[in-house]
Amino acid sequence: MKSVLPDPRGRDKTSSFLRCCRSSTFALFSLLFGTTSIFLYLFWIHSRSSYGYFEYLIPMETTIRVHYFNRPIWLPMDIFAGCDRKCYLTDGEGNSYAGSDVVVFHAPYVKVKHPPKKMGQIWVFHALEPPGAHWNKLDKWKNVFNWTMSYRRDADITNTYGVFRKRTDNQNILEKERKDTYANWQKKSKGIAWMVSNCETSGKRDTFVKKLKKVTSVDIYGKCGVKNCSRKNTVECLKPYKFYLSFESELCKDYITEKSFKMYASSEMALPIVRSDANLSMFLPPGSYIDTSKFKHISDLGKYVKAFSKNKTRIKKYMKWRAHYKINHGTIHSAPFCELCRRLHQKDVHKYERLYRDIGEWLLGGKSKRKSCRLANDLH
Repeated sequence: MKSVLPDPRGRDKTSSFLRCCRSSTFALFSLLFGTTSIFLYLFWIHSRSSYGYFEYLIPMETTIRVHYFNRPIWLPMDIFAGCDRKCYLTDGEGNSYAGSDVVVFHAPYVKVKHPPKKMGQIWVFHALEPPGAHWNKLDKWKNVFNWTMSYRRDADITNTYGVFRKRTDNQNILEKERKDTYANWQKKSKGIAWMVSNCETSGKRDTFVKKLKKVTSVDIYGKCGVKNCSRKNTVECLKPYKFYLSFESELCKDYITEKSFKMYASSEMALPIVRSDANLSMFLPPGSYIDTSKFKHISDLGKYVKAFSKNKTRIKKYMKWRAHYKINHGTIHSAPFCELCRRLHQKDVHKYERLYRDIGEWLLGGKSKRKSCRLANDLH
């Protein structure tokens, strides 16, 4: 009698088929789950990049347009010519700015109200002057600026009036220059010079100089004095002088202008006597200037300057910096704009989220102007 029990071989085939189906289903599920996970992860990265967690590199050959809404005449249209990345400048206060992804505003020239801002535009606040030049015009400019370009070290892009670089010349060149500098100093026959056109300022530098003149002589050039010298002849006019007053119009944080930096351009220039509220050691070579804040009284400064010329050791000490640093003031405007161009090639400019709630408050250092600038408290 034949058995009616199932063929165990058929059962084995069925079990194998079921196991195969289960395995295929699991593999398909794993593939779908893995693909979905990768997609969601990439989407998460893309969304997070909008908030600055990741950067996209725009191809270097891409040329980005930057529009300067109220361009000052001293800033050239070919400002991006020497940059590593490609940008080009347009300007004007008409509606043409609306077609640019980036718009720059020169802070002292802004009007009471800002023009309409296109969604996605980056607006740059370009401020090279201290708060007193424009701080009262910014009440209507809240929540529009994304970046700051300023002499301030806490700006998004720093635009100083001069930069020093480490020297790489051979020792013979450095030694010759040191000797030439000292020889030029020895030829100088006059004391202190000051070139100034803005006489009465919040920094009260005119008052400081009047008190200094009671101790030592100061030759004043320009509208505030009796001597004249054209801008193109500055080097020749200052050649006979041993010292130059680099006094800022306002005593503000990080504010140190070409008044100081230009004294380092030539071995024939005078030694700068600097009055500023900046941390000078952050901007100028150590031991290369006389800092007025180091003297308790103005008369002490005057006496120090008078005795300085007779001390050869002290003179040589102040000239040591030339063996280590050189001034680079030819790129004071192009360097920060090249940095702007570089950043525009890195950031997703249409999703840049940073926004200055109150640009006037940032400029002033808070609610009070005194937070970024101080009153003259050294007039004794």
